[in-house]
Amino acid sequence: MTLSDDRLSALHRFGPVWDTVLDNLDLPSLKTLRLTSKRMAEACIHHRFQGFIEHQTTDLGTKSLKSLAALAAHPLGRGVKHVTVLAAVYDTTSVERILETKKIQQHQSNGIIHSRASRSATEEELSQFRSELEWVQENKRDQEETSEDTIADLLVGILQAFGVLNRVELEATPICGRDDESQSVAHFRDWRAAWEHAARAYRIAMKALVRSKATVEKLTIYRDTLRFGVSPRHIASQVQWLHAQADAGDLKGIKEFALCIGIGSMSADEENQHLAAAAELLKVIPNLETLDLQFYVAKSGSEAQDPRSVIFQNIASATHLLSLKRCRLRGAQTSRESLMQLMTNSPNMTSLDLDDVVLLGGAEWSEVLPALVKGLPSLGQLRLSNLWGPRGFMNVDLVGRSRALVENKTAWVVPCLGGLRVHTILLEGDELKQDIKFRPRPGGRPLGSPQAHNWMLRREMEYAPYWD
Repeated sequence: MTLSDDRLSALHRFGPVWDTVLDNLDLPSLKTLRLTSKRMAEACIHHRFQGFIEHQTTDLGTKSLKSLAALAAHPLGRGVKHVTVLAAVYDTTSVERILETKKIQQHQSNGIIHSRASRSATEEELSQFRSELEWVQENKRDQEETSEDTIADLLVGILQAFGVLNRVELEATPICGRDDESQSVAHFRDWRAAWEHAARAYRIAMKALVRSKATVEKLTIYRDTLRFGVSPRHIASQVQWLHAQADAGDLKGIKEFALCIGIGSMSADEENQHLAAAAELLKVIPNLETLDLQFYVAKSGSEAQDPRSVIFQNIASATHLLSLKRCRLRGAQTSRESLMQLMTNSPNMTSLDLDDVVLLGGAEWSEVLPALVKGLPSLGQLRLSNLWGPRGFMNVDLVGRSRALVENKTAWVVPCLGGLRVHTILLEGDELKQDIKFRPRPGGRPLGSPQAHNWMLRREMEYAPYWD
């Protein structure tokens, strides 16, 4: 069935009604409606339809890239503003275990109580799992047999066709089946193999971004993938290539950058050779207005073996981000001198977020924070969460702030035997102009509570090392 021009014109006379109809249609319905006539196809190019295509994702498989290339070549491709590149880690172990044992594990949650049980799989379910296994193995073969240069060439063409993008983000996920992208990489069985896939995706994405000369405002690298990052060695290999490219200047247009630096996937001697890599990378993108820098240590070790403080020292001393307005620092280890140096080199900062930062060298946060605020005259917002110093955990319970206000922020406190332990605080406006003094940490262990559970779970998910 097709709509006549008269009937379509009649619909257009009810502009607001027509817009409301389109706003409430799902994507399959919009696609079907576009097939009714050429005029209807044009009429359905509506802001809601464009919203469905604004964000596109590719797992760097040839099928995925060719599909995205077709969209980029179509007029609708002009509506794409956000591209996610997934480091897809295909995992067959869970499906193979089900086929071997013919048992399905079921997880149940009731608040903070979690349980697991197993049941026998039906023949229909086993048939479906065999199909899933074949699909995963096929995609894994495609990934392994396609060279990095081939994938990079395809991605270059896509980015060239899009031309201008608001955001490019690089994330990772294990995939156990067609519709299974919900697992966290933090629970992946072979995390070292997953990190190698991450390094491969990083190399491809950075190379394609520079070669395509696409204009990108925001670039994020494993910001939202828990316990995941790019090792200093892999950052170093790309930095050397970037500095050798005449077109590397295109990255100077990036205004927002996020990077998770992953530590522990190789020997300490190997990592120590590349501790200046992140600082060199930031030199290639010097016009940042927003920086989100995170550290994740995959394997625990002694403080003497932890290179985070040296990496941060290199960043603080070698980078001058005069346009930087917003900075978020997570999982770092730093001395007072390095932290102050970073702020000196970025004097126009208006927002600072310190999350799970360890202060080394015997310095106290009570001395460092007032100096930070004084050194940043434009600072309007300071967020502190899980700060650590020579005396351990820093209680950020601001003197002078009403107890009612503190107690209302239930997500920011942990009840202890001796009172409330405040792990997170947001200081704004006039509070930054006053003396920043915190109450002593209350004594006693944390009491069992949802707040304590959530606080410990969050730190475990974001910063706990892997188990081999």
